[in-house]
Amino acid sequence: KVCFCESGGELNRVNKSKKEYSVGLFQINILAHSNYSEEYLEIPENNIMTAIKIYEKDGWGAWYNCWKQIK
Repeated sequence: KVCFCESGGELNRVNKSKKEYSVGLFQINILAHSNYSEEYLEIPENNIMTAIKIYEKDGWGAWYNCWKQIK
């Protein structure tokens, strides 16, 4: 549910602005996670694996806006 809230299920969605540079299904913010590239996160499997790592560290709070909508 979180990835559909974040990206609408679009595999290669990119949201780029002054405050945000988010990529892929889980809209991983490269500004907050600078060890990942857009090219890496555009691959759905990489995006999902990265989301799992972020979740294991930070929980659903990393996707706070969507999580509060769907929980």
